[in-house]
Parts: sequence; C-alpha cells; structure tokens
Amino acid sequence: GRDIPGTGCYEFTYRCERDMGEEQQAQWYVRDTLIGLANAFTHIGPGILFDCSTVYYNTLWGGSGLLRRGPFGYPKPSYVGYAVATRVMDRVVFRRQIPTGSGTFYAVAFDRADGRQVTALWAARGEADLAVDFEADGTVTEIEMFGNSTARATSGRRLTATAGTSPLYLVSDHPVASVGVTARRFPRDARRAAAARVVAPLRDAAALAV
Repeated sequence: GRDIPGTGCYEFTYRCERDMGEEQQAQWYVRDTLIGLANAFTHIGPGILFDCSTVYYNTLWGGSGLLRRGPFGYPKPSYVGYAVATRVMDRVVFRRQIPTGSGTFYAVAFDRADGRQVTALWAARGEADLAVDFEADGTVTEIEMFGNSTARATSGRRLTATAGTSPLYLVSDHPVASVGVTARRFPRDARRAAAARVVAPLRDAAALAV
C-alpha cells in the first residue's frame, strides 16, 4: 500500500565495451541514465567508475567502468557522455514522455532548474528525421551526446532535427508540443547485411544431419 518509486541498485546496469564497443557502451549508459531520470530514480549509477585492476577486470562487472583501469584511469567515451548528460540534465524534473508515432523512437521532456526545457531524443536502432513542434517560437540549443552544440531558432514554432542511437538534447525556451518521425534509416544494419553470408540455408533437414 505504499507508493515507493523504483530506483537503481548497486548493479543497476553494467555494459562492457569488450562486448559492444566503446560507442555503444556510451550510448546505452546515457540512455540508462535518461530512463532513470524519467522514472524519478533516486540512485542512478551505470556501471562502475573505473575498470578493476585485478582479475575481476575479466568479468562483465569488473570491466564495465567509465574509466580504464589503473594506474592511468584514462576516460572512455562513456565518461564523456555521462559528463555531458550530467551537465545538461542537472536537477531536471520529469515532465512527460512525448508520443512520436514510433514504438522504437523516444522523446522525453524535462523541466530544468534554470527555467528552460530539455527534451532528450533517441532511437533504439538506426536514425530518424524529426519534425519537432514547440509551444512558441524561441531559441534552441541542440547538444549531441559528446557535447557538440549548435544554437538554433524555431520557425513557425517548428524545428527539424536528426537523432539516432546516440541521445540528442534540445534545450529550449518553451516546451516541446509534439515530435513526429518523418523518416527512418538503418545504415549500420545495411552495412552488416552487405557483409553477411549464408552459412546454412536450412532448406533440407537431411543436409543438417550429423
């Protein structure tokens, strides 16, 4: 009978770049963070701060840090993505999840402590062209996952943008009214398909007998 919100435990999410690559580790950690913020988690701690310097490094958990193992502790791309998310999303309050017309493209809006709005956009796979409508015209700062930013202005209360598996932040004077996906592309899947080959067509069960 108690209204107790969910939160992230000590092993909330562990993403090892040995399995998925450095870029995807960063993407997934930042997306984990955004999902935690949208659900009002009181603890959000993707992975560990640095890879373990012991043999524990060879496990999923010991090698999933934001920094590399000692003695140098070099930052991974996920460290940069987490730092940008911390700067952009500091003290935000969840506003709403905005329907996009797609079950695999997400738009989550927050109120910032400075009075501006921030909307995080990302795709589960591929990339999408977007038509983003605001409640009023104003300036928008478009910030990519690793911190590159561009100052833009709406026209007719609309802004067009492109977002993919790396989250994109739109920091605006006015709330986003709607987000529409106008096109989808899957370039990584296309590259994988071009390099794929058929190992067994499975047309004849007898041919598979051992």
